[in-house]
Amino acid sequence: MKRINKQQEAGFTLMEMVVVVVIVSILATIAAPNFLGMLNRQRLSDAQAEAMSVVREAQAKARQQKRPWQACFRDTGTEVRWFVSPVSPVNSQADICNTPGVWNNLIGADSKIIQIDPASSLDNGFYRVRFEPNGWVDRSMAPADPSQDVRKVIFKIRNQNSGSKRCVYIATLLGAVRTASDNDCN
Repeated sequence: MKRINKQQEAGFTLMEMVVVVVIVSILATIAAPNFLGMLNRQRLSDAQAEAMSVVREAQAKARQQKRPWQACFRDTGTEVRWFVSPVSPVNSQADICNTPGVWNNLIGADSKIIQIDPASSLDNGFYRVRFEPNGWVDRSMAPADPSQDVRKVIFKIRNQNSGSKRCVYIATLLGAVRTASDNDCN
């Protein structure tokens, strides 16, 4: 009886390894766009949640401190940032969103991937909502058409004309903050 060298029979052949690598590569190529789409939708949802939190923070501070507060969002061209500040009688008519302050990146490092849809930027490249001391939206921000939302900010993926959108909007002058996605943001 001939003795078989067990070392020659152990492991995989080169051909088996090449076939496995090709199959894994094909599956990765098919799955990558779906994964990136899911990742972008998650980033948009995170931006929407943080924007809603920022708007509610300004509204809550207006109620607590019994003075006007505002939330501002801006797209610098490379990232989306936000700022919450009180509105004093001295600067109530000034463009407070233009003043330097503590601007925070929306969703941290991912703020470079999202952008504010220019169609929703109402005030010289800024999106802003101002709350009166009772937490209601400042009446000067009311639209001429009462069927329209009071204020809306729409987020989308930077440099993509189509695709997912997420928005935060003030539905009433009483300050009802709501969210929507995709076609409901138009």
